[in-house]
Amino acid sequence: MHAEITGWLRRTGYGWGCLFILCLCGGDFAHAQSTLTNRLHQADHIEGTFLQKRFISVLSVPLESSGLFTFGKESGVAWHTLEPIESLLQIDLQHGVLAGATADQLQQVTSSQVVADIFLGVLSGELERLAGLFSVTELPAEDGWRLQLTPHTSQLADQIASILVSGDEFVETVVLQEGNGDRTEIVLQVVTVK
Repeated sequence: MHAEITGWLRRTGYGWGCLFILCLCGGDFAHAQSTLTNRLHQADHIEGTFLQKRFISVLSVPLESSGLFTFGKESGVAWHTLEPIESLLQIDLQHGVLAGATADQLQQVTSSQVVADIFLGVLSGELERLAGLFSVTELPAEDGWRLQLTPHTSQLADQIASILVSGDEFVETVVLQEGNGDRTEIVLQVVTVK
């Protein structure tokens, strides 16, 4: 399973999508599950915006992108990048990860079923599915909660050194520190909850 995830990260360049996908996995499940269950609102449908900054060591300024996301327990996740280049990721258990410039151009990403399973498990609060990938450390937070995720295996750690996730009622920020020193920061703002 680890090889499928790291291979998918390398092949697709959708590290930011994986970051969101992996943003709430854990190891100390009793405490992390309790924290998330008590703090995160379990909604059937969530819509919001995202701002992503990718810091690459050879560039002096970060690459920025922004767009919209939706999550539905039945429909999965749509991650729609609007700026600077429009693209779409659709993630669900039936199809795995589909990627394309528009909904009409979506194509299945190879070996994406594991990624889809992780992503949807995270958003539905089923952290037990992810026990083999990360350990979780709860960090002090002035408001809400903060978790640091650390990969169990060196193979995954070569790609993802750590993930820092924070929020209150919902996930608000995710910071992915890559094994090569690059970093991606995502700020999520929930707009609609049903």
